[in-house]
Amino acid sequence: MKVFECLKIFFKRYKLVSFGVFILLVIGLITVPRIFAELQPVKSVEILSEKSNYNEKEAGSWKIDKSASFKTIDTCLVTIDLETISKSSDRGQDIVFIIDTSESMTGEKLNMMKLGVINAINEVLANDKNRVGLTFFNNISSIESNLSNDKELLINKVNSLTVSEGTNYYQALVGLDNFLETYQNDDRDFKVVFITDGLPNMNHPNEVGEYNYLKDKYPYLRVEAVQYEISEDVLEEIENISDKQYVSNRDNFNDIIKSIVKGSNKFEEFRVRDFINSEVFNIEDITDIKVDRGSVSLDNNTISWNLDDVMSFNKARMTYKLKLNKTNERIYPVGEKIKVNSKLGEIVEEIDSPKTPVLSNSYKVIYDGNEPEGCNVDKVPKENSYSVFDTVGISEVEPVCSGYQFKGWDITTSGVSKINDDYFTMPEEDVILKAKWSKLDIKKSMDGKVSQGLTLYSQVAMDALSGDRYAKKYTGSTETFNGNKDVYYYYGEAANNNVIFGDYCWKIVRTTDTGGVKLLYNGVPSSDSKCNNSGDASALTKEQMGTSSADVLYNREYDSQSYYHSSIADVGYMFNKRYEPQVIRKMNITNDVKYGNSFIWDGTNYTLVDTIDNVNLDTSDTLNNNHYTCFNNSGVCEKINYIFLIKFEELYSFTLSYGKNIQDILNEMLYNEDVNQYSSNIKNYVDYWYSKNMIEYTDYLEDTVWCNDRNISDFGTLDPSGILNSYVYFNSKNDKNNLICKNQNDRFTVNKENGNGALSYPVGLITRQEQSLAYVSSQSPLGSISYFTMSPGGFLDHTYYGLDAYVYNVSTDGGFYDNGSGAGIYINANSYVRPAVSLRTGIEYMSGDGSSDTPYVIDMD
Repeated sequence: MKVFECLKIFFKRYKLVSFGVFILLVIGLITVPRIFAELQPVKSVEILSEKSNYNEKEAGSWKIDKSASFKTIDTCLVTIDLETISKSSDRGQDIVFIIDTSESMTGEKLNMMKLGVINAINEVLANDKNRVGLTFFNNISSIESNLSNDKELLINKVNSLTVSEGTNYYQALVGLDNFLETYQNDDRDFKVVFITDGLPNMNHPNEVGEYNYLKDKYPYLRVEAVQYEISEDVLEEIENISDKQYVSNRDNFNDIIKSIVKGSNKFEEFRVRDFINSEVFNIEDITDIKVDRGSVSLDNNTISWNLDDVMSFNKARMTYKLKLNKTNERIYPVGEKIKVNSKLGEIVEEIDSPKTPVLSNSYKVIYDGNEPEGCNVDKVPKENSYSVFDTVGISEVEPVCSGYQFKGWDITTSGVSKINDDYFTMPEEDVILKAKWSKLDIKKSMDGKVSQGLTLYSQVAMDALSGDRYAKKYTGSTETFNGNKDVYYYYGEAANNNVIFGDYCWKIVRTTDTGGVKLLYNGVPSSDSKCNNSGDASALTKEQMGTSSADVLYNREYDSQSYYHSSIADVGYMFNKRYEPQVIRKMNITNDVKYGNSFIWDGTNYTLVDTIDNVNLDTSDTLNNNHYTCFNNSGVCEKINYIFLIKFEELYSFTLSYGKNIQDILNEMLYNEDVNQYSSNIKNYVDYWYSKNMIEYTDYLEDTVWCNDRNISDFGTLDPSGILNSYVYFNSKNDKNNLICKNQNDRFTVNKENGNGALSYPVGLITRQEQSLAYVSSQSPLGSISYFTMSPGGFLDHTYYGLDAYVYNVSTDGGFYDNGSGAGIYINANSYVRPAVSLRTGIEYMSGDGSSDTPYVIDMD
């Protein structure tokens, strides 16, 4: 018997309510949960092609990620990312390489170019329908191979290419015209890959007209230009003779060439229509929409994104800003739907998706009592809800746990922006604060006795007097010290300099002239309160610094061109003005250029003094005392260049203006009063760690000097009377055992009473001098892993990339780490971080003997 028939009998028999009413009630009960179901925040949604499987990386498939986040209290940013999977052409493709073989294409650069082209040939000819052609050019152009699938022939041609003088784009394009005269396209995919490492210096600008002529003559022609080790920005001369441009270098050339020749099919149609939730948001202007590919239009809060040139391996991004016009809600769906229309060969997609990110302006702050073992925590603050961007004060209520001392709240949610120690800005997610505890017990030394009333400074002094504890009294200059206390340090085989302070292990480096004790970070104690850390366990972790890796850069973010853009200012723990070297190719400099050993400035122009010309730049010593030039034959210019290095085919200089000389810009980078404006990478990492982990211990620390000694001891090539290409060294190169810090700007402190007042927290790094004092007979108590000091090393010739800024580094055995420069490692090399703090005078320890098994335990009462 059917269910509804049974129900009719049931209601008839018991005369409850009419059957129709019951059905309405049932429908109501079914739909009520849907009606009252609460939307949940969703930061991103994913829309996939349906006729080809993106998750299986099926050829021609695609994926759209749409994400949104609030940027201000009433503005959000929406990002739509498109990714497509390569689908090879069924028609076969023909690729012609036009390769620059001018004289600048030599050495390792030439070898890497050859390798990239050969790999591309292998990639293309993996499909037997494809063909490759080769033309080379310098001052003339030559067809080396017509279209062919003879891999061996083509590779031999590339391997055997030779270079000659001249870079003639015009002749290269004339050669392409000759190549195409007899070519039959037959509806095949056709592409020209134009590779050059220099700008045209012959028949310029005739190549522009030739390019336009070829585009009219051969409608199928598409030229993709690879700008190889010239500039980070696409240059106009290259843009004028190509449909698309790529900026490459030795590191990424292979990948770029490979991406160009993949031969993937072009979508005949790809359109994304994004329907905005007009009840809640609106776009104020089409200029609020940005795309990196294709074009957009806006109609009644509906965005149409047309991707007319997207290939089946391309990525594309659109971003737009939305204005919130309905603020009396808690949760906001960003869109109504997304429609995607695509056509790739026979694969036609028409997708209408209701998926959308959902934003919320209300999240919770949750307090976690973090109960220690065997303890019940009382008085944990209740959770509360806050709006995004609200300023949230951390609860002043202190939880209680018998046998433990409450040490504050730790924000465990990553990426939360703190205003200060007590307040933070509410993010777009729940924030969890976890209680920190320390056990209230007394740790005893190995003989069971408890040390009482002995300061750590006194203990180090006693070790120095004992004669057998590997501690010494410092006997160097005290010229810039602020106090009158004797300074002691551990050295060599010392193994009795271990300390537990707060929640961390430390190594005693030395005492200070004010009676403090400098400590070097050494990881976290083991569960039985030992400090046997070594290797990366003795350095900060990536989580502690908020970085993607535990070995980091001292300063400046790495990119493929970073070595060309290193500045001597980058040795600063903080910096301000940065003059970056300008790189000019020797081939672009004529013989009649004048070079002077000084200049006269008349308020408008520089005029060179004591000039020479007809210089052979391959013999760099002819410029030893003539560093200044206008790069012209008159010796007069508004801006002047100071040459300091000639390397390979390139000349490096600083550009000067407004009457400045080389010493003026050195002052701006290293010595002027405003030099400490911006934090280096390393300072940011140290400050981040301190702000998250050490704030509560600040009262135990002194505001000692952290020395970033930027005094130059040997100006080398930066001395107008010095030798070109000679190295620049800072004071720490030779004065490696002297603890004084001469320049006020280099004395990093929180307050200005005894330093520069530039620090936010009383924390820094040890110096080359402190490392050197500790390293005796190839042993040191400060080793374990390679890590940065705070001491500048030099401005030196890097093996491959011109000059670079160097800082000193401690090696794993505690000695001076050197890559052959005599000045440490360059700022773009990765190393670990071990911050240092200084206990203030009078701080006592309550137990321990300084060994790694029984460290000194600082009295925290």
